[in-house]
Amino acid sequence: MRAAIVALLGLTGCIRGEVVRVIDGVEVRGRFISDTAYGTYTYGAELEARGQYAEALAAYQVAASRDPDNVEAWVRVGAMFCLLKRFDDAEDALDEAEDVDADYEPLWSARAECWERQGNWDAALTAAARAVELDPERDETVLLHARILSRRGRHQEALRWLRAVALRSPSSLEVWRALADAARRARNDTWYRYALGQMETLRERFGQPAKGDAWAAVDAALANRELALARRRLRHARVDGRLLAARAIAVGRPELALTEAELRLGAEPENSDARVAVALSAELLGQRDRAVAALSDLPPAPEPLSPVGRALLAELVMRQGGPQAVDGWPAESARAGSAEADLLARLRERLGKREAKP
Repeated sequence: MRAAIVALLGLTGCIRGEVVRVIDGVEVRGRFISDTAYGTYTYGAELEARGQYAEALAAYQVAASRDPDNVEAWVRVGAMFCLLKRFDDAEDALDEAEDVDADYEPLWSARAECWERQGNWDAALTAAARAVELDPERDETVLLHARILSRRGRHQEALRWLRAVALRSPSSLEVWRALADAARRARNDTWYRYALGQMETLRERFGQPAKGDAWAAVDAALANRELALARRRLRHARVDGRLLAARAIAVGRPELALTEAELRLGAEPENSDARVAVALSAELLGQRDRAVAALSDLPPAPEPLSPVGRALLAELVMRQGGPQAVDGWPAESARAGSAEADLLARLRERLGKREAKP
């Protein structure tokens, strides 16, 4: 394992050039990624999380063209068109999705959000009602439905929906925030004060996330060992999915980190952050053979490690060589207030509560 770690150390400072591809007339600029991984839905989701909607649209279009029966890809194509205010194109893409699977809940959520963006509240409410009918257990769907109900002045009805979802997901800051807003609009002081109290309790428990309430909701799902829910919340919040494995380690769920990182590494063998996350989470679980396997057979051109990846590698080095092995290891830093800076602080707190030496 140590030989592989030495090889990874060489990735802590190198820089890879950008590549530009043109897909359907749209230039997509980004880090190198294999052609197979580039065309996947996962890459489109990452671009979307970074707010690069035109680039995400191009990637989702590739996914849809390669698999015309991929309803999820067509839905995201429609959603990106809507965000880019190409509403006719959005409707065409969502029609394609409906032809594939008319009972796919995210399709109707995307329709509702697109109609909401255009100010067509009646159509948005109809679509949101259909979405919640198809999947009443999905928090994001209920939140969307309640939000549109409130926009139509139906505050009491929105509050009833939100009280029900709060009972089901008491660790979701996003749910309590929506409930507080609905209670305020409905002039229900009792529920308003109660929701504010729950929000404060959750903030104290998980800390204030770097990007609004998005990461607190993801952290709550991870803490409850609900990886699928964490992924949904992450996608809905449009935050960077590449941080999810490290986030799971920071929350104290290395088993979830291992599952997530192995999935990402399988799609992107060049992803050094994912490789280190696999090795460290396996090490934390006492699965040394699995950690060694992750660090074996590095690809010819692995990506450089990010600050978060370097922090994970520092922990792995310490666990292999003891505290003296990281003497002089520089403290990782990221832009203040960013998701990376927040995550680095959480990792330092979780992993031995060590402070790197300057």
